[in-house]
Amino acid sequence: MLNVSDYSLIKLFVRPNLGFTSASSNYNVYLRYGSVQATFGLSLLDYGFDPYKFGSYQTITIPIEDFSFFTHGLNGKFQGFGFQMTTGSPVLNIDWVQLQGGIETGQSPYITDIF
Repeated sequence: MLNVSDYSLIKLFVRPNLGFTSASSNYNVYLRYGSVQATFGLSLLDYGFDPYKFGSYQTITIPIEDFSFFTHGLNGKFQGFGFQMTTGSPVLNIDWVQLQGGIETGQSPYITDIF
């Protein structure tokens, strides 16, 4: 189990394949606890994701504070990530997901977990 307060950023390294073709499509990421969606979904489009950049990896950075928990009793705890896409038959390759706490300076505490 992970605690949101330990982290400041979530970074995703993703690559869209064919299937991401509709401008009205949603590409959302959310935090989950077991099989339960724990936060509202955030659109990757709002964080610089370009669904038409087929075959190219993109780094998407989302501040952890942008996630809004709606499941009562979790107190900012989560166990994983979920992705929701509402378009044709998209394929989103995810190379890695990184949780980062703080900014690496060589002197200050810094946490990074890569999955």
